[in-house]
Amino acid sequence: MTKIVNQLTSKMEIGSPMASLYLLGNPDHYTSHTFTPFYWQNYGNKIIGLSVVNDYVFRPKELEHMNLYDFVSHYDNSTSLDDVSPKAYYFIKEHPFCKSQMIRLLPVKKHTIPNFIGATLPRKDQGSREYYCKTMLTLFKPWRTGKHLKAVNDTWDDAFETHKFTDHQKFLLKNFHIRYECLDANDDFFAQSMPTDSLRL
Repeated sequence: MTKIVNQLTSKMEIGSPMASLYLLGNPDHYTSHTFTPFYWQNYGNKIIGLSVVNDYVFRPKELEHMNLYDFVSHYDNSTSLDDVSPKAYYFIKEHPFCKSQMIRLLPVKKHTIPNFIGATLPRKDQGSREYYCKTMLTLFKPWRTGKHLKAVNDTWDDAFETHKFTDHQKFLLKNFHIRYECLDANDDFFAQSMPTDSLRL
């Protein structure tokens, strides 16, 4: 009976986040950053139309030297023309909604982390090197057309090697690859733990 009572008591215990959720209406989980859904392939494939790609391609002149990663992280693109914030900017005239929308710089505490949605980002050590270089340049080198990313006679690898990435961008590039390193380590561990007879099958 004592064991049964002890088990029932443990089932009745709840953690502080759960208690806070029920009693105070607070969220049941916390993160150090806010994440923004980022359909990155649209930009890599340069799908131009009535889409979010336009917001970057036709970004305000004040943001001419802003790369795509920072643009997604630091700006709110759903601001109306009624916004009187000093950090709100007009899209250039080629933007289909330049007469009805502006873009606003978010306060530092509201900066977000792009959450890459769609296919996984290419890895630097496998697959097409050209595709990897093209994707990383699309994220970290300012552009309005593909001509701004590389010279006509250069390969994507040439453009990648000559581009001067900042220390922060190099840190991000390294972090992008950590996911693959973890998957590789998991595969290696699984292969080593498999019985020899199973591998023969």
